[in-house]
Amino acid sequence: MTRTSASENTYVCTSVCCQIAMLFFELLRVSVGAARSFSHIPSSSEWMEMYNVAGKQTLIGVCFAGVQRLCDEQPEMVANLPDDLKLKWIANAVGIQQRNELIDRRCVELQTKLSVAGFRTYIMKGQGNAAIYGGELGTLRQPGDIDIFLDGGYKRVIDYVNSTFPTRDVNELEIHYHCFRDVEVEIHYHPFIMRDPFKNSRLQKFFEAEKERCFEHKIELPSGAGDITVPTPCFNLVHQLIHIRHHLYTEGIGLRQLMDYYFVLLDVHARHADTSKAKIVVQELGLERFAEALMWVMQEVFALEASAVLWVSNPADGRMILDEVVRSGNFGRADEQRGCLNSRWRSFWLVNGKAFRFAPFDWWAWLWTPLWRLWHFGWRKIHGYR
Repeated sequence: MTRTSASENTYVCTSVCCQIAMLFFELLRVSVGAARSFSHIPSSSEWMEMYNVAGKQTLIGVCFAGVQRLCDEQPEMVANLPDDLKLKWIANAVGIQQRNELIDRRCVELQTKLSVAGFRTYIMKGQGNAAIYGGELGTLRQPGDIDIFLDGGYKRVIDYVNSTFPTRDVNELEIHYHCFRDVEVEIHYHPFIMRDPFKNSRLQKFFEAEKERCFEHKIELPSGAGDITVPTPCFNLVHQLIHIRHHLYTEGIGLRQLMDYYFVLLDVHARHADTSKAKIVVQELGLERFAEALMWVMQEVFALEASAVLWVSNPADGRMILDEVVRSGNFGRADEQRGCLNSRWRSFWLVNGKAFRFAPFDWWAWLWTPLWRLWHFGWRKIHGYR
C-alpha cells in the first residue's frame, strides 16, 4: 500500500488553472499538518486564486489555519499575501467559528428534544466530522446543515415530523425538518441508500448491525457545547465513502467531503480500529475500485501516510475523480452544467450521463440510476411530496 514513484502517480497539470490547483493542494497539506511550506513563495495573484478556490471548495476556514501556521513558522511564504485579503480571510474564519458554535448548540438541543420524544438518534457527517479534525481546525471546518438519523422507520418518523413541523420536503432518504430558523435540519429514516436494490439491501443490513454501537458512541464537541451521539469509525468508513460516490454521480462533490474522509481514515488509524467488517462490506457492495481511487486522491492531495491507507491506491481512476472534484467544486456548485439541474428532464439525462462516464466504478449504474429516479418521482407524486 505504499506510494509508487512520483512520475507514475503525481497529478500532472500544465495549465495555469491546474497550477493553482497544485498550489492549493500544498496549502491544504500545510493546513492539516502534513507539510510545512510551499514549493515556492506564492505571488499576490496566486494568493487571490487560492482564496477563490477555497471558496469554491468550501474550505476557507480550514485554509486559514494553514495561513496562520505559515505566518508563525514560515513567514516568508506569506510575504505577498495582500493585507486586504488577509483581513477578509480572518473575518470569514471568525464567522465560520461562530457558525460552528451555533450549530453545535443546535445539535445538542435537537438530540435532547428527540430523546424526550422517544427516539434514539445519531448525527452523521457535519459536526461529528469537525470533532475528529482536532483542536482549532475543527472549529474552522465550514459547516452545512444537520443530518440526523432517527430510529423507528419511515412511518414513525414521518408521523412525528407531521405532528411537530409538517412538511412536504421528503425524499427516499430524508425529511427536511423545519424546527430551527437559523439551521437547516435533515432527518434521515435511512442513514443512506444505494440505487441498486440488491446492494441497497446489503447496505441496510450493515447499518442495522452497526446501529447499537452508533447509539452508544458519544463525542465531545470542540466548541464546548456538550456531547453528541455520532456513528462509529467503522460506520463512517462505509457511509461516507458511499456519500462521496453518490454525489460524484449526481450534482458533484468537493474537497471538503474528501477532507472529511481523510480525517475519518486518520481517526480509524489513531484508534487502531478494526476495519475488517467495513472492508468486507465495501467489497460486497462493489465499491473496492472506487475506494482504491479515493486512496490515491487522499495521498496526492492530503499526503495521507501509507500506514493509514486501507486499499491499494489506483492512480488512473484517482485522477478521474480528482479532475471532477477540481472542476465542479463543493456539491457541483462551480460546474457550468449545474444549470441543467434546474430542469427535471435535463437533470435526469445529465445524471444518467454521469453513470455512463463513471461506469468503471459500477457497471450497472447505467441501469439502476434511471429506474430508481423514475420510481422515486412516482413515489413522491403519490405521497404529495415535492
